Amino acid sequence: MPTRFPIARLRYTNATGQWAIYWRDRNLKFHEYHHKRPSQNVQSLLDHIRDSKDPIFFG
Repeated sequence: MPTRFPIARLRYTNATGQWAIYWRDRNLKFHEYHHKRPSQNVQSLLDHIRDSKDPIFFG
């Protein structure tokens, strides 16, 4: 049986029209990810999470 384990959250801000990445800490709290600027292009953020190899997402 597959397990779901959220590693990131994308949040949209109406005032700016942009999406931002948030990462989850070991206490299950989300924090804004500052290594990639918010973007209107949500796909670019998803690509960054997948391709960055940042251990904050995939240990």
